[in-house]
Amino acid sequence: MRTSDEEFTSVGRELFVLFYRQGAWRCQMSGEANRAVPPFFFLIMKQLYLKFLITCLAILTSIPILAYDCEVNGIYYDLEDYDMTAWVVSSTKASYAGKIVIPPSVQNRGKTYAVTHIGNRAFEGCSGLTSVTIPESVTTIGDWAFYGCGSLTSVTIPNSVTSISGYAFYGCSGLTSVTIPNSVTSISGYAFYYCSGLTSVTIPNSVTNIGERAFSGCSGLTSMTIPESVTSFGEEAFYGCNSLNAVTLNCHASTIWPYSLATMFGPQVTTYIIGDDVMEAIDGSTFDGCSNLTSVTIGNGVTEIGEFAFDGCSNLTSVTIPNSVTSIEKYAFRDCI
Repeated sequence: MRTSDEEFTSVGRELFVLFYRQGAWRCQMSGEANRAVPPFFFLIMKQLYLKFLITCLAILTSIPILAYDCEVNGIYYDLEDYDMTAWVVSSTKASYAGKIVIPPSVQNRGKTYAVTHIGNRAFEGCSGLTSVTIPESVTTIGDWAFYGCGSLTSVTIPNSVTSISGYAFYGCSGLTSVTIPNSVTSISGYAFYYCSGLTSVTIPNSVTNIGERAFSGCSGLTSMTIPESVTSFGEEAFYGCNSLNAVTLNCHASTIWPYSLATMFGPQVTTYIIGDDVMEAIDGSTFDGCSNLTSVTIGNGVTEIGEFAFDGCSNLTSVTIPNSVTSIEKYAFRDCI
């Protein structure tokens, strides 16, 4: 709950008026020293006092408090004694800036803690942060960890990291290249949303999940290869990547269903390479909305090109059809002029 300054002032004004009136009453009754204080006075005072305390508490609780257990060389940590681990966290005392090298472990009061997590919002909004080196001990990069770090140009993600949480690098427009290690299995929704400076991303064959809009708005990307390991694909994962013109799809088509390729990667893609055994049939929804498509290579495993499969792909000039195709239905290439 957030309380306005006007509400706080209102309580003070009520107290002032009450004290003023009480003072005036006492002046009028100065000749009657034995006159008792009216009983309702104490009831009103109690009510206003309680209101005053509740208002103060509301104001205090509306202020975010970012706690940490210790600070070592300018980096703040939350310490977990039950498993002797440390989480990198943010601090109200200072904003991280420049080059940050996170150590694999920290010591506090004679105890050694392994640094295993980049906590939620740890570096959020640190506009002066330019480089971060994450040690091999870290397994998780938390939600919003580097949100809005627009000056961040370099981040080293070690092989120990297994998941990149939602919004982790949201808006890191200074990043130009990210190598995701083959230990990562999940890239959550909005993880690299609007990293407009990204021109290169390598997704390893260990990744099974790419979340909703994970790379949406990465307008610098020009090509993307989706590995066969991916089994879950969020909506519009690469939508808004306006420079993305070449996509190689090695994961099974059921991963993308019920979305079309245009919904996942945008209508601007000109070239698709469909890997072997990715799909059994190309139906009317697969390339729906791919208005800029010029070239398609279909891998082995496809046996049927269905009705309206490439309907409306008016810029299509080249299609490579494998020997596995046994049926091409009517209108499959309608309006492909």
